Amino acid sequence: KLGGNVVFKLDSAEFGIYLKGYTRENVINKLEEVRMLISKSELFLRRLTVSIGIAFPDEIKIDSSSDDMAITYYMELASKRLRGAKNKGKDQICIDVEEEVRLKSRNSILLVDGDKTNIDVLKTFIERTGVEVFVAEDGVQALKLVEEKQPNMIITEINIPKMDGFLLKEKLLLNSKTKNIEVIFLSYQKDEDSVNRALELGIIHYIKKPYLLVEIMGIINRNIRGKSKWN
Repeated sequence: KLGGNVVFKLDSAEFGIYLKGYTRENVINKLEEVRMLISKSELFLRRLTVSIGIAFPDEIKIDSSSDDMAITYYMELASKRLRGAKNKGKDQICIDVEEEVRLKSRNSILLVDGDKTNIDVLKTFIERTGVEVFVAEDGVQALKLVEEKQPNMIITEINIPKMDGFLLKEKLLLNSKTKNIEVIFLSYQKDEDSVNRALELGIIHYIKKPYLLVEIMGIINRNIRGKSKWN
C-alpha cells in the first residue's frame, strides 16, 4: 500500500525509497545530497557512485482501479528513469528521460562575461558554426540559464558579478544534470593558485586573455561538434 516513508530492497544492488510529505524540489535536493555524500565518502574501499531515477505522484493515476496497479506503474516509471541515469554515465539523477534527451539534442554553449565586446565577438563566430549560443552577464544568471537550457559547454570569465567562475563550477557539480557540462575558463586572471583551484574542480581548459580565437574554436570543435552524440 502507498503508506508512510519506506526503504525496500529491489534486485541486485538496487533499492527503492518511497517518500511522503515532500515537495518535488525537496526530494530532488535531498537525493542530490545523498549522491554527493556517497561520491565523496571515504568510508568505502573504493569510490562509489549512485544512479537515481525519480517518479512523482502527480505523474501516476492514484485513483486507478487498484493500489497494486498504481504502485506497479510508479515502479516502472522510476525504473525507466533509473536506466536513463545509468545510461548517462552513472552518478546521475534522472527525473525526465524524454526532456533531457530533447535538450541534449541541440548543440549549445553558454557564454558568461560582463565584457560585452568579448561576448559579441565569441557569439558571432560560434553561431557561424551552427551552434546555439546563450549569454549571461553574471554567475546567478548563468546558473539559471544552465538549469533552463542545459548547454553542452560553458565558457566563462572567472571574475563575474554575484557568483565568480569558481563558485559557478562548484554549484554545477552539486547537480547531477549539470555536473558533467564542460566548463572553460577564459580570463585575465591566471596564476598558480587559480590554476590549481581550477584543476581541483575538474577544469581542463583554462585560457588567459587576450586569446587566439582559433584556439577557442578548436576546443569547441573537438569537444562538442566532434562528439558522436552530435552526429
